[in-house]
Amino acid sequence: MTSEIDSGCLQLFNDLCEQKALLLLAYLLHAWPIHGPTEASLQRLREALKSLGELSDAELKSQNRRLCKTLFLKLECCRLCDFSYC
Repeated sequence: MTSEIDSGCLQLFNDLCEQKALLLLAYLLHAWPIHGPTEASLQRLREALKSLGELSDAELKSQNRRLCKTLFLKLECCRLCDFSYC
């Protein structure tokens, strides 16, 4: 699961770089990449992805919003099931 989340975040990172969306990049980079998942680091990433997923089309492309929401749900599933799975 971690590799799925990491590759999704990398895709989001690359898209935000192409758009030169510096504020959104800073927000993502506050929580990612994760160096050894802990409950606190996964929570920080969940919160960042949730916030990014709630932005409008004018602020974030719809495909990136969907990606944020998908990644958030995967992390939420990890939280509810078992952190060691992530």
